[in-house]
Amino acid sequence: MAATDIDPGTPCFEAIHYLDEAMRDSLPDGVDYFVLGGIPSSAILHPDTEFDFTKETIGTTAEASDSTIRDNGTLRDVDILVARPVGKKEGERLVEQVEKATGGALEVSVFGFELHSAADDNPTRLRRSLKEWTSLRTIDDDGIIRHELYPVSVAVNPDSYRPWTLSVPELGTTVSVFSPPGHELAYESRSISGIRAKDREKVSKLRDVIESYDEFIKAIEEGDFKEWQRFVEALQQMRDGTLFHFDEERLPTGHLALAVFDAKFRALTALEGSDRIVRWAQGGTLQKLLKPFVGAK
Repeated sequence: MAATDIDPGTPCFEAIHYLDEAMRDSLPDGVDYFVLGGIPSSAILHPDTEFDFTKETIGTTAEASDSTIRDNGTLRDVDILVARPVGKKEGERLVEQVEKATGGALEVSVFGFELHSAADDNPTRLRRSLKEWTSLRTIDDDGIIRHELYPVSVAVNPDSYRPWTLSVPELGTTVSVFSPPGHELAYESRSISGIRAKDREKVSKLRDVIESYDEFIKAIEEGDFKEWQRFVEALQQMRDGTLFHFDEERLPTGHLALAVFDAKFRALTALEGSDRIVRWAQGGTLQKLLKPFVGAK
């Protein structure tokens, strides 16, 4: 189904009305997808939103939706994760289908898990990490899912990728999203620089909502998302220079990995601290140039 009559400034919840249908028609049965970023955030943060822990649903109202146009005049993003590796051609096809489904009202990005191999522990992996500024979700031949930002790698509970549903009953809109704890922790672990300056207020509010529910706290402390929290904490230890979990025979690589991580952390922190660069990165050619550094993965 295509949406061809979406006006500029339409609420996001209206623009994504056909997104779920487009993704499910485009993916094999049993393959999950997740809408990330600002669209689920606006639902989680709205005071009229209700969380159904039995049905794993975020039920919200149309009033919770942001406009598809930011205050600076650029299109908002809709970032979509597919819970398996996605090749270049498939990714392009999925983007095309979502663009049709949303009537071009949103900047569309679709990506999947990266492939992990045992060889990723050698110096070649360190060289490859020079191009990585955001964390990766990887999967290996045994189906083990890891969160990685070299040299930190944490295997996570596959149940943490069980989708929740974002539902806007009055609009008939439903899409697949992370559980709220996963959504908030994804912001915390996304960038080598930590929580980005432009997201700090939003993430603080997300954390306040999540900490007001015992079920969400338990999921983070001892449930499906405890490994996600450990990944967040390990990244912070890397930024603080207090994580030294390297085998002795790999110590030279370990020291170099720490130095590379620290240099990238400082460089991206400075980049993201510039309001002008953040504005430039939200539209046009510069958005494409900066995607490897600030784009969701």
